[in-house]
Amino acid sequence: MSVPAEEYANDLRVASIKANLVGGYVIGNWQGEFDLQVVVEPENLTIIPEGAGTYYYMLNTGNDTDQSIYAAGEWAIGDFGYLTFDVVFFRDGHYMPELSVSSSLYGIQMLATQVAKFVHGKGGKNMPAEWYDGKLECDLISVNGRSFDIRAVRETTMKKLAEGAGRFIVRSARLQSLSGIMLAGGGSMFYRDRLNMAGMPASIVVPMPGRSNVEGAYLLLCGV
Repeated sequence: MSVPAEEYANDLRVASIKANLVGGYVIGNWQGEFDLQVVVEPENLTIIPEGAGTYYYMLNTGNDTDQSIYAAGEWAIGDFGYLTFDVVFFRDGHYMPELSVSSSLYGIQMLATQVAKFVHGKGGKNMPAEWYDGKLECDLISVNGRSFDIRAVRETTMKKLAEGAGRFIVRSARLQSLSGIMLAGGGSMFYRDRLNMAGMPASIVVPMPGRSNVEGAYLLLCGV
């Protein structure tokens, strides 16, 4: 499981989260067509900070000599999640907990919230922000049979959020000499062309940004 970087930095919080997660579960779909019974044992539960999985995922990509360029130097990973935006750092392959930070101000929920307010303000049904999460790439959103053009509110909101997120990255890395910046998370597609990080090295959006964190965590668990 991955948790916000600031949560991960608190050992007591990590222990509390882990204690809350262990135990038995019955997992099924909402139609009740199947279920899977599992028991999560403490020794089989690994918790990592958001964004760390992405680093391990990219570390495994390698180059023509099977030596990843990401194994050396200092790298920042900006993980644009739904609830939080996390910036984590690795130096020569080692996690740097003292630098890694989180913010709830730039999570993609902030965009969903503004879209929800816009639709409601235009006379649409007052739907919860999370209802819009999978629809934010659409220019037109249908709510109860009415279509709403969200392009203007999406662009205005994302410009403001990207400015803040860019400053957050720059501030977090102000005393560091970075080799590069990786962008990941489901919200990275909205931020990547709007970020302005003067004085910072080039940033890249990792392959499969919405899955890179979990794919890298799997590689870590497998010892790859």
